[in-house]
Amino acid sequence: MCNMFYFLYWLATTLKPNTGGGYGGSGRVGSVPSLLGTSPDTLVASDLERIVINWLNKRGIIDYDFQSSLLGGRYELGGSIIDILFPDRSLAWRIQGDYWHKQIAKQATDSVQRELLESQGWKVVDIWGSTLDTPTRIEETLRKALMGVEML
Repeated sequence: MCNMFYFLYWLATTLKPNTGGGYGGSGRVGSVPSLLGTSPDTLVASDLERIVINWLNKRGIIDYDFQSSLLGGRYELGGSIIDILFPDRSLAWRIQGDYWHKQIAKQATDSVQRELLESQGWKVVDIWGSTLDTPTRIEETLRKALMGVEML
């Protein structure tokens, strides 16, 4: 029990909001976090996040933060971990898996999160997993997302 307390205390004081520290990322522009003790090339991301990051990297787009904490991240009520954040464009991409994010309770949480982010001046674009099923749809979805347009 005592060891768990110290671990949680260390975790809470090590990961800082607004630095891309949601999963231990460095917060550098275009940076992606890795697991402790693994190669820096090891990406901690879902399959959908990997598709999006690969698409960005192939186009030389590096002005983004991956898993960036906003409004307190996981540590504050109403906080957010944004999958891909373009600070210079005030653009936040949330990569949504259809199964999880179509559930009623999660839709309510996502809606509140969107309102909070938009009230802070962010343009929020949800990228749905079902729109990333073919190379043609990936291209169309992510090109529009860069312009702030959401595919439904």
